[in-house]
Amino acid sequence: MNNKLIFGTLAGGAALFLVGGLLFAVLFSNLMEEWMKALECCTYKEPVMWPIVVANLSLAFLMSLVMDKTRANSVNAGVICALWFTPLVMLWYDMWMFASFPAMNIKMLVIDVIGNSIPGVAAGAVIGWVYSRMHKPDTASA
Repeated sequence: MNNKLIFGTLAGGAALFLVGGLLFAVLFSNLMEEWMKALECCTYKEPVMWPIVVANLSLAFLMSLVMDKTRANSVNAGVICALWFTPLVMLWYDMWMFASFPAMNIKMLVIDVIGNSIPGVAAGAVIGWVYSRMHKPDTASA
């Protein structure tokens, strides 16, 4: 594993954690309370933090890997990459939730995909910035 992946994962994971926390725990707090009531039969009263950290680092690693392979080495490239990547991953997850849990409805699905895409785009920007600082231009030899 190269340094770009390590630093991209750590920085992207921090961005996912901070922006996601701000969004869901502060801005969407009333909506989250409503959802937790609907799902109280199968949720914790307070979230367990270590799986949230692991989830954020896992998504950040996957984003870092995709951005490395697509040579997304700038903030703009990171945002563009995250704008297509994150909603697709979230849609995949939420469609499984919709198929599996009766309490999951279309409103929750749409808000969750959009709400989780926002931290994803922030993480893409951060990973792109990290990669721009570590970018070594390709040199062609003749």
